[in-house]
Amino acid sequence: MSQSVSKCWPHTENKPPSPSISITISASEKEEGLTRMFQVDTGFSGAVAIDEELIDQLSLQRVGSIHIATATSLDVRTDLYLVYLTIPEVKINRQPFAALRATRCLVGRQLLDHRKWLLDNVRNRFCLLS
Repeated sequence: MSQSVSKCWPHTENKPPSPSISITISASEKEEGLTRMFQVDTGFSGAVAIDEELIDQLSLQRVGSIHIATATSLDVRTDLYLVYLTIPEVKINRQPFAALRATRCLVGRQLLDHRKWLLDNVRNRFCLLS
């Protein structure tokens, strides 16, 4: 049984290049929001993390904080922000999520689990399969 590719995105320009996906993010359900490339991080068990620049651009308000484990520490306190995401390819349309404050914009396994995807490192792209 073969899978068809529904959408692919180019890897980020980071060194080394890494998988990414396009996400529209806004501060409320009614706003159009900003579309950005988010790095796909399969080691991140959460849904979404956002950087300080995006927090400032959207004028997001902190809604709380939590303690998390990272690759380098078992107990890090980070702020949470309410955001609304749109990712048509995974049937997410202005849905609310608690985004973690991080040093990069990341999408994690919580959004990618139970979906078929392909890391195409020959063509340097990340693809969702249907």
